[in-house]
Formats: sequence, C-alpha cells, structure tokens
Amino acid sequence: MKSNLVKIRKKLNLKDERINIYNLNLKSLKISKKIKLDQDDRNLILKSALYYFDNFNYSKKIPTKYL
Repeated sequence: MKSNLVKIRKKLNLKDERINIYNLNLKSLKISKKIKLDQDDRNLILKSALYYFDNFNYSKKIPTKYL
C-alpha cells in the first residue's frame, strides 16, 4: 500500500503533501486483481497437494478462471 501511495504522489506531483488513507474510498476505485497461474505454478500445486487430492477426493482440475 505504501509503495502505491508513493507512486500516486509522484504521478500527481505531490512533494510533501500527506495523503490521509482514511479518507480514501478504495472500493470506488474498482481495483480487481486477477490471479493467473503459469505451467510451473500448476505443476507445483498438483505436486504439493497430491495428498489432499488423492485422500479427500478433491478435483485435480485447475479452475478456468486461473488459467
């Protein structure tokens, strides 16, 4: 969060002005962070969680929203 505020201050040319984060309405910014997994991430998940997939009947299929 701090690094983002520094970037905002630079873009707005705010030198010594303070930004009060309590007055920011972050929901109004409509920031959506999407998680995308590459092949290495998928392999790591499948390898690391193999016990849970096999013993608790979880699906090994990665949801399409992460692909």
